[in-house]
Formats: sequence, structure tokens, C-alpha cells
Amino acid sequence: MAFLFHNRQKVNVRSLQIHATQACNLACDGCTSFSQFKLKGMLTPLAAKEWFDAWRKRIQPEKVCLLGGEPTINPDLCELLEMMGKSFPSPHTKRLLTTNAFFLDRHPDLRTVLRRFKIEIRISIHSDEPDYLEKIKIAIREVETWKGVSKLFTNNSGKPIPGFKFNDEKWTQRYIVNKDHILPFDDKNPRKSWEVCTAKMNLQLFDSKLWKCPIITYLRLVSPEKLPKSVWQNYLKYKPLEPTCSDEELRRFVSREEEEICGMCPSTTISFAKANPF
Repeated sequence: MAFLFHNRQKVNVRSLQIHATQACNLACDGCTSFSQFKLKGMLTPLAAKEWFDAWRKRIQPEKVCLLGGEPTINPDLCELLEMMGKSFPSPHTKRLLTTNAFFLDRHPDLRTVLRRFKIEIRISIHSDEPDYLEKIKIAIREVETWKGVSKLFTNNSGKPIPGFKFNDEKWTQRYIVNKDHILPFDDKNPRKSWEVCTAKMNLQLFDSKLWKCPIITYLRLVSPEKLPKSVWQNYLKYKPLEPTCSDEELRRFVSREEEEICGMCPSTTISFAKANPF
């Protein structure tokens, strides 16, 4: 699968994701960011500027997305979105905000920023619980009134929810939770794991570096007590791409398909319905 082409002197990447925070108000099974394990961390505007400045002149994302955790927890959300819009202003780049919509009311300027920088808001629905759906209905009705803002509602609940119009997206398992421990899969087929991976094109921008996928990026933020050293030590040695890399190193990094680290994920698609995220 082709992963890049050159756009003048920039290297094209399919998808670039930046986390506004690792914290989340929900605890969804199988979260690729491990946010159900109460991770902490908030992206500041100062850090965001450093991260974006490190790469904005070198890469051209087809999609760039601010997400989390739950990005609306970050009080600087609008400033971060503005930075993202200014750093990747190309009309050929699709700019996105992915949120569960619980705290949209904390950001009164959000619709203005989304409209100004042509950022699509994607609201992900994570449960079919009645109390959850009632709150989401209110948020969706509000967002539907935002004129000039592109919007998409996605069903990540793993269950059919009548009465809603949205795109269905399969929720797939990427790791094993065994009591108090998180374990990798052991299928020993990195190529197959890469082929079925739903996040294989989602490069992460974290700590000013580029990382292959969310799992390998945020794994290291999980409490060590949950990660048995005997099975995770080799994966935790993964080295992201530094902003001081050469152009050739950058090209090789974004064009690489399967790697040894892909072996920590399953080699077949394992879909499941999530439990109550509360």
C-alpha cells in the first residue's frame, strides 16, 4: 500500500494525530490511547507550538486530527485548534476534531474556530446506555445548528443504536486485559497484524516526535505495574522519529509498513461490543 508521495519538498503522510490530553471522562474497553487507565497529561499551547514547528515545514498530512483522551477537557482547546489550522493550512489537508461531546459548553468560541479553520467536528458515540444517549442527543442537536461547520457522528459503541444517523465504525481489540495486567498478543505475524490494523496510518505527534501508532506511543504512559516487564520490555524500547532526522530517514519512516512492534497486536480482526464506558 502506498503511504507517501512528495508534495514539492514536503513528505505526504496519510494521517497525523495529536492528543490534546491523555485524560478522559469515559473508560472505554480497548481504548487505543489507554485512557481507561486514568492517564494524565495536558498539551499546553507552548508545547504544541514546539511540536508543530518541528514538522509543519517537512510533512503534508492528508488528515490532521486533534483528539484525546477527551480533548474538550483541555481548557486551551480552541488555541490548540487554531495552531493546528495555521500549521497545516493546505486546502488538501482535512482538519478534524474528534470528541465525545461531553464538555463542548466549556468552549464558547469553538464553533467560530472550527468554521474559521475549516475543521470538521466528529462526535463519537461510545454507549447505548439511556442516560448516556440522552446527553449525547442534546449535544448532537446543538452541533447540528452550527452553520458553516462540517460535522460527522460516528458509532463507536459496538452496538446498534436505533434512532441515530451516523457512520458505523467497528471497535476492535488491540491488546489483552487480564485482571490487573495488560498483555500483548503473541501471534508472531507482524505483517498480518499490520494488514488488519485500523490505526496503521495514524502517525502520532507526541513529545515533538513522530510515532508509528497510538498503541506504541501511549503504552509507555501506563503504570508500569500493569505492564509485565517480561512481555513488554522489547516493545518499550521502540524509538520514535526525532525532528533532527534527515529527509531520507523521514521518507523511510513514513513509508515503512509492518515492523517488529506490529507483532504486539492481533493478526486477525477481533471486533467486540464495549461495556458501559462509565
